[in-house]
Amino acid sequence: MLLGIFSIAGKLPRLFNRIDGRHIQALPVQAHATKERIQGLCQSVFLALCVALLSGCQQEVTQAVASTETKANFDLADIDNQGLANGVTLDFEFCLANQEALINEVKALYPQLQVMKASRGRIGCEVDSNGQGSQVLVIGNTGVDNYRAHFNELLLHPSIVRIERTYWE
Repeated sequence: MLLGIFSIAGKLPRLFNRIDGRHIQALPVQAHATKERIQGLCQSVFLALCVALLSGCQQEVTQAVASTETKANFDLADIDNQGLANGVTLDFEFCLANQEALINEVKALYPQLQVMKASRGRIGCEVDSNGQGSQVLVIGNTGVDNYRAHFNELLLHPSIVRIERTYWE
């Protein structure tokens, strides 16, 4: 995309080589100066548009990273590559819409997730005692191979709003 933008920018001077079908050199000096101002203005506007577009892309990436960092309420930096924090694996929970296709999709992202259709959990999922609520409780553990990559997939999934650490009593 950037290559296309810069190739258009390179063609801007050629786009203004003619005014009313005549070459610039055939115009009076005053018209030539006006033409240069127009070219400079167009190039400035084009550059401003490019910067705005590129900064918009960066903003989306920054927002995506920020949203994934705020989904988990515990510090992932405390967990080592084996999924241990101070030698112990961590349990976590989140709510998910009670839709079988979505549940299967999320379970494919992270090994050994447990789905509880009749338990609210500490996170407070909207479940019914008969398991027919609008949400289900999903519980996982960091003690799985390559947990960090799997956990990042959960963080990136749009249907998962918040992941809480589970404290068993």
